[in-house]
Amino acid sequence: SYDHESIILKCISKKIIKFLNNLKKNKVYDNSMIIIKSDHGKPNCIERTHTKDKLSDFFGQRKCNKYYKDILKDVPNHPDANHNFGLLCSKLGEPAMGVQFLRTAIETNPQVAGYWISIIDTLIEVKDVENAKIALEKAKEVGHNDEVFEKLAANIELLRNSKTESEAV
Repeated sequence: SYDHESIILKCISKKIIKFLNNLKKNKVYDNSMIIIKSDHGKPNCIERTHTKDKLSDFFGQRKCNKYYKDILKDVPNHPDANHNFGLLCSKLGEPAMGVQFLRTAIETNPQVAGYWISIIDTLIEVKDVENAKIALEKAKEVGHNDEVFEKLAANIELLRNSKTESEAV
């Protein structure tokens, strides 16, 4: 005989397993993080991370926006929530606000290369050459010297050159 709590637990387990299997099937399992904040039995937000162009729409981006705000209200320096909310802000057309949350993620945990990549990429996207360059230098200072950072440096240089050329015209 099952009590009410064990039935709910079994149902939740099945849903999580189904969701994880879908992540594996879509080959995004290794690049995913799941954030679940309980609201009396209802999961509030489940979202893929580290893929700026294809944020999961499991519950909808605007709904995730609300739930990240709730998480950050409870834990303002949560690095993953700040990072993901920063990406979501950028995706929803607010890159300047996104940069603030990405900065908080970096200040909280500068060892995560993905946070640096996201902020540099966002700064390049908004054509903020100087701050992108500063962020790249700081990322290198804490030991992030991978090939992706070299590509970001090249993108910053391309942007700088295109700005210089457009100013000369």
